[in-house]
Amino acid sequence: MRKILNILGSTWTTTLLLGLMAFAYALAGVWGEPLSLWSSFMAGNPLGLLLYFLLVANLLVSDPLAIRAMRDRGRPTGTSPDKARAMDDHVLVRKKDFDPYGPSEWMRSKGLSPRETEGGLIARKGAYSILPGLMLRAGLLLLLIALPLSSTHHQSARAMLSPGEDATVLGHEIKLMGLDAPLTEEYLQVGKEGEGSFLELHGLGATLEVDGKSMALREGAPAAAGSLMMRLSYLGYRLPVKRGQDTVLMYLDALPPGKVCEPVAGVLVRLLPERTVKKGLLSGRLYNLKAPYFSIVTEEGEHALRAGEASKDGSVELGKSSLYIELEVRRDAALTFVKAGLVLLVLGLALMPLRLFWYEMIIVAVQDGDSVVLGSTDEFFKAWGIERFREWTDELITSEDSSNEKP
Repeated sequence: MRKILNILGSTWTTTLLLGLMAFAYALAGVWGEPLSLWSSFMAGNPLGLLLYFLLVANLLVSDPLAIRAMRDRGRPTGTSPDKARAMDDHVLVRKKDFDPYGPSEWMRSKGLSPRETEGGLIARKGAYSILPGLMLRAGLLLLLIALPLSSTHHQSARAMLSPGEDATVLGHEIKLMGLDAPLTEEYLQVGKEGEGSFLELHGLGATLEVDGKSMALREGAPAAAGSLMMRLSYLGYRLPVKRGQDTVLMYLDALPPGKVCEPVAGVLVRLLPERTVKKGLLSGRLYNLKAPYFSIVTEEGEHALRAGEASKDGSVELGKSSLYIELEVRRDAALTFVKAGLVLLVLGLALMPLRLFWYEMIIVAVQDGDSVVLGSTDEFFKAWGIERFREWTDELITSEDSSNEKP
């Protein structure tokens, strides 16, 4: 059973499973949109689900194994001549007066931490070098568990707010305290109108009060407020339209200019340009986005009006317009675990290059009758480690000889 767990939790198994997932993603890229096809494969195909659960099982087994290995590395353990001889390399020092506990200072000079154990000395370096891999696997495990939970168990809602308005969203009181909208009086639109055009509002931001606490929100950048994640998704015009005795409050999804809004109560609205500008072969439409012209289309006809104006026949009257934002709000209990997984994953990846220099090295000195066995093992680069160990032991024996020759 232990052998099966070691195979299941091995780094080679992790690499194999991740490689198969990457291969599936590459194949999805050949046949179409890679992310959507790969997601469908992992979530809906039996083979994809098998890969997912095998990877989760691999990480669940490998992390405790790594923690136990790191714990055992930090503990002094006994050694014996047979264990020393079974290491990557060993040297037999045949000297009656050679103290097996004597090389402790020599071990410290090489950056190792010697400890006296039953039978001799054991010195380690890099006992916690598996920490980057442990962090990486723990982060990946958290993401594998938290992301499916996040996608299936989150709650989301939208709210449209003008400055000074508040709303209850997912059980939280949200109030729009201020709005910074960089709209210009001279916006020149060249090319297609509406959905085919592009309007970028640099610096769009809002100041919110969430459950009595103030926070700032910028376009395109989600922000957290307790258990909520919020994103500023849209900026538009709120316009009261009066027809006869009835007044309809319209939230106009009218940007970029030229976009036709969804009709409300038989009223169709879009923005009108101030004028058309021509220069050479290029032509464009100039809009005043701060105080725009509105095209109001009803059964009676079409009217070009600004906010606060009425049509000549009196059939349509516009009230004072204001800006509004559309706020996307999401509550996700798994979000904390997603963030923790990302932090661990990024830290593990950032520290992983250190493994080229930071790995476990062990040197032991054990009494064996009239001799002392010096043994050495390295986690990586074993050939280089053997060569280095030979140089170090020659240096140790030479220094011992020199000290014994002194009167």
